[in-house]
Amino acid sequence: DRLKSWKIAFGQADLDSEARRMAEGVKKVKLVARVQRADGDRLRLKWAFKSGARWLDSDAAELLIRRGRGTHLIKGHGLIRINDEQSDALNEWQTGAASDDNTWPRYMVFSLFREQSTEVDMDEELADWRDAIQKGGGDGATLTLPEFLRPYQSFGVSWLSNLRKHACHGLLADEMGLGKTLQILTLLQVSPIKRRHNLIVCPASVVPVWQSEARRWYPDLSTRILGSGNTFMDNINGEDPVLWLSSYTQLRRHKHLLENFEFGYSVLDEAQQIKNPDAKVTQACCSIRAQCRIALTGTPLENRLLDLWTLFRYLMPGLLGTRRNFESAIADENPEKRVQFEERLRSQIAPFVLRRKKDTVSRELPEKMEMDLICPITDRQRQVYRNLLHSGQETLGEDFSRAASGQAMHFFSLLTRLRQACCDPGLIPGMESDSAIEQSGKIQALMMHLADALRQDSNRKVVIFSQFVQLLSRVKPLIKEQFPKTALFELSGRT
Repeated sequence: DRLKSWKIAFGQADLDSEARRMAEGVKKVKLVARVQRADGDRLRLKWAFKSGARWLDSDAAELLIRRGRGTHLIKGHGLIRINDEQSDALNEWQTGAASDDNTWPRYMVFSLFREQSTEVDMDEELADWRDAIQKGGGDGATLTLPEFLRPYQSFGVSWLSNLRKHACHGLLADEMGLGKTLQILTLLQVSPIKRRHNLIVCPASVVPVWQSEARRWYPDLSTRILGSGNTFMDNINGEDPVLWLSSYTQLRRHKHLLENFEFGYSVLDEAQQIKNPDAKVTQACCSIRAQCRIALTGTPLENRLLDLWTLFRYLMPGLLGTRRNFESAIADENPEKRVQFEERLRSQIAPFVLRRKKDTVSRELPEKMEMDLICPITDRQRQVYRNLLHSGQETLGEDFSRAASGQAMHFFSLLTRLRQACCDPGLIPGMESDSAIEQSGKIQALMMHLADALRQDSNRKVVIFSQFVQLLSRVKPLIKEQFPKTALFELSGRT
């Protein structure tokens, strides 16, 4: 328009080449990610821009990257516009998981496909690597697996091994009862990382389960429990690999040691424990340095998509982008954009998630499975138990066998009180009735397994037995609070 007005006023107007390019108007550019392999399991990314059939030179590309969204005057090309989606893609990568040498973990290849505004130009070797992961196959041909594994368990072990072989990390989301523990122990045995200790982080009530399962299936596997006076730094130069077992609480307390130690495998059991990205225990878990990271959960998505972002922040930092952009996408009020985002997200994480349910492998399962779950007691329970035992010894003497026959009433009363202390100290008459879940290790374990059972299957039925009716009364409000949509029925002598 300005050119036309000049011609009317002055009769003619001569423009140099740069002005003529400006007169052509604002041009759109295509954003291209050129991905090349770097040393080890890294990749190097270089951004390029294409205007029509012409590529912008490296100086012009750097200028556009620095300036970001908006319209810019680029010498030799005229007016160039970077749209919002392209600018967001550039910002996402500039704040991503790059190292000092401007390289990224190779798994970030899968993050490139999330950006619809970006074209990906990948070298052949990386494309083959990506295709090998997307096929979703296992690594069974190179592993010697024990015969006692069920076929789906063998596949799970080989699938995890294949991810590790390609420098990726996985979420094993099998339904409760399908043997996630056995699959991990087998993986450590048949696909070890030489000269590296391994770490299992789980709720305190599950630590004895891991220890007993390791002793049962692989008795030669050395295990240690992280705690005060017993840390992995004590055996940092040990020749024989050790499987360290830690509760989430103990890991948080020993977070300061993690930066000085690198594990072979790092496994989070009941990984939904880190769903809060701001919690200290989440920060401790994300501080773990390991060659291969694995998350186990029967409920990978309990309430919100942000839970998934936190899990993958531990597994593969940067893959799902920044928290701010992720939250912005899931909060988008446009239903169509929300659906598109969720579909891209599902496609993006699919190669790294293995989920099997009981109904899909039912033919491979026995008719009934029984498991004894050892529940560690809390400090409160331990104190109450010792006080009762000391009082009983003063009343009945040191010879309990003699007391059982001579003072049977008092002896069995003491046994009942000791059993109540192991269930929940709040059952004992005269005891301060604090929150059951805070003072009972058994109730903590119960609520954790109820979460695993009820949140993954709305049609599942669970039966809880207790000889103490009062225990059921103390558990009921907890169940109603945590599972408000679950129907609750009670059968007692008053029913």
